[in-house]
Amino acid sequence: MTAEAVSLFLGQFSELSRSPSGTKRLKELVLQLAVRGRLVGQSSDDSSVEDLLVHVHDTIRADIARGVGVARKKLERSPAPPPYALPKGWAWKTLEEISSYIQRGRGPQYVDHSNVRIVSQKCIQWSGFTDEPCKLLDEDAFSNYGPERVLAEGDLLWNSTGTGTIGRVNVFPKRTDTAVFVADSHVTVVRLAVVNPRYVWCFLASPTIQSTIEGDASGSTNQVELSGTYVRNCWVPIPPIEEQDRIVSKVDELMQLCDELDYHLREDARLSAELMDSLLHHITEPDPGNGGGRRGAHLLAKSTELTKRSNAAPSQKNQSSLRLSDARIKEAVLASAVVNSFFEDGGEPIGNFRLQKAVYFARRHLGDYGVDKEYLKKAAGPYNPTMKYSGGIAIAKAKEWIFEAKGRYGFGHIPGPAFAEVPELSHQLSLDDAVQWVREKFKRRRNEEWEILATVDFAVSDMKNTGQVTNPGSVLQYISHDAEWSPKIGKLGLTEETIDVAMRELSELFGGAPWA
Repeated sequence: MTAEAVSLFLGQFSELSRSPSGTKRLKELVLQLAVRGRLVGQSSDDSSVEDLLVHVHDTIRADIARGVGVARKKLERSPAPPPYALPKGWAWKTLEEISSYIQRGRGPQYVDHSNVRIVSQKCIQWSGFTDEPCKLLDEDAFSNYGPERVLAEGDLLWNSTGTGTIGRVNVFPKRTDTAVFVADSHVTVVRLAVVNPRYVWCFLASPTIQSTIEGDASGSTNQVELSGTYVRNCWVPIPPIEEQDRIVSKVDELMQLCDELDYHLREDARLSAELMDSLLHHITEPDPGNGGGRRGAHLLAKSTELTKRSNAAPSQKNQSSLRLSDARIKEAVLASAVVNSFFEDGGEPIGNFRLQKAVYFARRHLGDYGVDKEYLKKAAGPYNPTMKYSGGIAIAKAKEWIFEAKGRYGFGHIPGPAFAEVPELSHQLSLDDAVQWVREKFKRRRNEEWEILATVDFAVSDMKNTGQVTNPGSVLQYISHDAEWSPKIGKLGLTEETIDVAMRELSELFGGAPWA
């Protein structure tokens, strides 16, 4: 970070970090510094922008020749002047000049079963790209799509219609599954040539663009949209490619710090709200130990006690004796040990989806055949909300065995400052084998595999508990008749064949009930 940027950032940090929208404004400041060349230093070892633009031109021609780029007619309208002066060695270029493909998606034909997923504006959030809202495209209709319409890693996805949604932008992530993705007609796809897409995201997400985008868009209220001309004429400041990479690295680092700050501010607000609820309860509820009188006389003492507890150092918080017979404590130890095991093997946080499933599978491995009774049939389920809000995960966070952090793939959990307490507890509770087993069996699997196995295991357990016959056909029928789970059939490509494979694998994994 340059000395000028440090001075500016620190000058605003104290004030912004305490305001309700402070972290949002800090992020905006980071992006503004980044795309004006004030976040990282320049290097004489960097290649020139001129060389980069030659490579861009060659790549555009190659993409068009391969069918993943599209030659476009020259725009009749010239772009407005660039918005500000650039550092030495940078150049202004329009998206038209640095992209091999710029086009809105197509209006889709939806079906219930398909391997082609449709990216809508709901998939493109400031928190990142999510395929959860994806609907499915008719594969016959997809046969009429050109190869350029299939989304590729690094494509910019830009929401292009509607007040409140217009302007949100994501970079399409690398996929490890076999699903094909296309955009619908409300999303503009920008396929860059050579230029770092995450760097261009920094500019498109910055206040330079976002503060004016609705005013620059065409159309009436709530019907505004980004025209193709606007997108193609959009200026982007281009530094050398090596500097782009340094900028992206520094932006990601600072964004993670902002997210952590936001999390702690929200936690402070939550603790304050819990304190207020407790105080109101003690004021308004009768006190059996005070002759049935109100608890107002104890208000100050209770307030002091709760405040001390919320501000206690980790060592003080965890000195209270643990009741290891408490199922929630056992779950907290198990969840914390799983978080650490996965973090050691890769250094990335484990998200809530995987942590929920990992604890589910570990408990099944431990012979907990009633685990399904605590889980609900939710879209990405089985899911246990109690574990997150008042059970194992919540307790592990409160004891600072784990805490939330942002990695390359989004938010998740990593070992906390008090994790050193967990290994001995895990050993006492005989959890070590289950933790190692779940890492070895599931760490390298895709999320879809986790979900299929958990779904089928839960379904078979529930069916056997109610005396139903379990075979691939009946399990598929069970899933299809449930309103929450029926979308899984299309999303996960569930058939009798895939369920049969899952049932066989689950039998090998667990062996006991309900697979005995």
